[in-house]
Amino acid sequence: MWNLFSFETSDGLELYGGLVKAKKPTKSVVVHIHGMTDQFFEGRLVEAVAAASLTSGHDFFAFNNRGAGVISRYSKRFLGTSLEKFEDSKKDILAALSTLKKRGYKKF
Repeated sequence: MWNLFSFETSDGLELYGGLVKAKKPTKSVVVHIHGMTDQFFEGRLVEAVAAASLTSGHDFFAFNNRGAGVISRYSKRFLGTSLEKFEDSKKDILAALSTLKKRGYKKF
């Protein structure tokens, strides 16, 4: 079951992600970063990686970066693969890892 929440990047963009917890408590989490135009919550690849992570005893986290969708509206901005500056994805990844660290994760 997905635990959905949002977090903010260093440039003020609110992103959304989901966390699935393994059966036993853990401080390790597999972070899935989707490809161009994808969404974090759909697709066979996401399901397979999540299942493998949970089976291995790791929690699983996936999130939408600013490249999600072809063109997407985020608050007052339009973003998506067609408008993405790839170097900005670093901000998204760092914000995701920072959020997970605040939630007590030690291994990524």
